[in-house]
This record gives sequence, structure tokens and C-alpha cells, in this order.
Amino acid sequence: ATPAHTATPQPTPTRIRFPSTATPQPTATPQPLPTDFSDVFAEYAHSVFRIETSSGMGTGWLLQPGLILTNQHVVGGSTIVSVRQNQQSLFIAIVRAVDEPRDIALLSFDVSHTFLDPMAKPLPTGLSYVSDIASSMMAMGYSGELTPHEDGTVGPATANIGVLSGIVNFTFFDVDNLVIDAAVDPGDSGGPVLNLDGEVVGMTRAAQAYTGSGQRVVGTFYAVAWEEIRDALPNLKQGISR
Repeated sequence: ATPAHTATPQPTPTRIRFPSTATPQPTATPQPLPTDFSDVFAEYAHSVFRIETSSGMGTGWLLQPGLILTNQHVVGGSTIVSVRQNQQSLFIAIVRAVDEPRDIALLSFDVSHTFLDPMAKPLPTGLSYVSDIASSMMAMGYSGELTPHEDGTVGPATANIGVLSGIVNFTFFDVDNLVIDAAVDPGDSGGPVLNLDGEVVGMTRAAQAYTGSGQRVVGTFYAVAWEEIRDALPNLKQGISR
């Protein structure tokens, strides 16, 4: 018999593994800092007031029932001030005490005899830290020659948006102040400076127009830091001025 043909062994194919390529992931688009204060403004617009004295005017805000905060330089030497509201009638407040180095004045009024705007509520407060520099801030106030309406109301305060530029110490008085670039004008003094959480972190006090050497300065505004106000309150509430 003819021998059967023997098949030639075939090489075993080598299995080649190709490295898998990871699917590229989309890169997150950088988001701008949030700056929408519309909800915060709507929440607290009724808690900010125009303060009037015989020599000028400024802004104040509701700290707690019966107590309003403003600047000492707004009230000057006055012992009684007029308080105009967003949508309710004018009322009278007395200057309980002042802290001149910190530029703070505490006003008080009789809650039982004052028709306070029912939407007015005490403003929450908070602290600012160096880590908050470049975060958004809103300054509220009654700047300019605002003419009251026929019913004596003044409508809502204005809102100016900016950022926290820095925290500085006025060494002569050893008082910490926030530096903000939210433009404020005469009449805004004493108004609250709020963060995006709706917390008052400072109170507008001044604008810097020139350096000590006479150079023009633009966009530098100061606010008394909340911790300074907090530390002054025990004496102010007791009627102790300095």
C-alpha cells in the first residue's frame, strides 16, 4: 500500500496584542467666578436704610431688631437721626454709642412704636480671610443726591459689585479693613458689604483718591471688617463710646 501523505506541520500563528488607546476625556471649561448677587439683593434690600442728619446722609443696615449699624462719620455729633426705608415711612433712631477709631455708630429705635418694613430682617454676618481675596463682593448704599418720594420712602439701595482686593490694617488705630474695588460714592458710607452667601463681611467707610505722595488712586475702597464691628459691639450696646 502506498504510504499516506503526512501533512506538513503549520506554524502556530502568533497572537499580537495591540495596546489599547484610552479615549480622550473632555477638558472642563474653566468657569468664571460667580457674580450674580440678584437673589442676595432681593433678600436684603428692605434691611438697608438711608440715614439722614442735620449735616449729611449715609447708609445703615439692620443688625438685629431695634439696632442699626452705620459709620461714626455719618452721624458726626448727632444724637438723633432720621431713617428712611425702602417702602415704608420714615422713623427716628437715637445714636446709642460710637467707636470713632473703628468708624462705627450703633443706632437704636423703639420696635414697638416703629412701623418697620415687614420684609426687613437682620443681616447675617461672616468673616473674610486672606484666602477670600479675589472673591466677589457687593456693596449696598444710598449714594448721590437721592430725592425721597412723596410718601417719604427712598426705594431700594444701589448695588455695586466688585472683588475683595486685600485686607489691610490701619496701624494708627490698629483696625482691620477690607479693600474692595466695588465703586462706592458719598452716601454709601455705612452700607453693608456682602459676600455671595449673603453675609455682611464689612461696612463701607471710605474711598482712597490719592496716595500719601499725592498720586491719583483709582478703584480702592475700604470697609470696616466685620470682626472689628463684632469686637466693638459689647461696649456699643452698653452705650459706651470711645
